[in-house]
Amino acid sequence: MNTNKNVLAKIDKLAKLLRESIWTKDGVNTAQKYKYISEAQYKAIHGAAVAEAGLLFKFEVLERTQSATASGSQVLISIKTKMEYIDPETGERETYYSYGDGADSGDKGIYKAETGAYKYHVA
Repeated sequence: MNTNKNVLAKIDKLAKLLRESIWTKDGVNTAQKYKYISEAQYKAIHGAAVAEAGLLFKFEVLERTQSATASGSQVLISIKTKMEYIDPETGERETYYSYGDGADSGDKGIYKAETGAYKYHVA
């Protein structure tokens, strides 16, 4: 029996708000010639919907692995994340897990992995 009725009702409201939001492909990858929804748009729309639903959102990286890509020119970062929606009125929370991967020749692999995990969760 689930006793988190308040937080689940607010998550349901959040889901409805996200479905009603207008999402546009506002980013462009010029190297590979495609458009995408930017992280900034995800955070803006999701953040506003979380607040309107009366929730708090928490994002945490639980696990991280690092390995070389097949070409050897980049490092692949793989992560497992925990995301929680918290009802500040009752303290009830609902937890979700997501995974993300990011490859980069510099220091952006973890950022790409976190962005991927977040986008998969919100979408």
